[in-house]
Amino acid sequence: MIAVGSGRGGSGKTTVALGLAHALASGFGRRVAMVDLDHQGSLTLYAGARPVADPLTAEPVVTHGISLFRGGEPLAGATAAQLLRHLRRAEVDADEVLVDLPPSLTDPSHAAVLSRPADLLVIVAELEPGSLQPASKLRAMAEAAGVAVLVLPNKDNARGVTGGTLMVLQGAFGREMASVAIKDLAAAPESISKRKPVTAHRPKAPISQALYAVARDLVENGAK
Repeated sequence: MIAVGSGRGGSGKTTVALGLAHALASGFGRRVAMVDLDHQGSLTLYAGARPVADPLTAEPVVTHGISLFRGGEPLAGATAAQLLRHLRRAEVDADEVLVDLPPSLTDPSHAAVLSRPADLLVIVAELEPGSLQPASKLRAMAEAAGVAVLVLPNKDNARGVTGGTLMVLQGAFGREMASVAIKDLAAAPESISKRKPVTAHRPKAPISQALYAVARDLVENGAK
């Protein structure tokens, strides 16, 4: 199980999570299940589906080659135990399970995923100064649970504030940093408006190529 989190809103986490799931399915032939644990249901909407009245019992739908367990408002009241049972449903017929976590670090979803425990927590860190603190808190939670961490820088324009923040992240996280940084290009918002994974909408765009590179590393390292 691969969890994708950020500890804050607006990081581009959901776009990354959906693109990574699609890259694993389309590029590497993996049977991928994707679980939307955000009660706002952003992943569900980005994938071209609709939030459901009862996410904990609703059957998954297949979209863009991914088995999607949809999100919805009732997740806001779910306990960690309920969420853990929900996650186990996704594991039945999948080679890889990706979980899109909500932004709040106090949400029970984090406890459920980390108690599972997940095989890997991908922390999507937007390249601006405010990302360091939530990323560090999220890493500490993962370390306490014995879960490996991969820090994936997002929205890199290779200059100014983003360049400086990238250096700070590299100093703070060292070998836990991904080998690529995701460029902030028009492909991401375009894919959201089209209700497609960015890797399906613009497969040759830099953001998509970066996500395929991360997917390749995950497959080669045996993440489940």
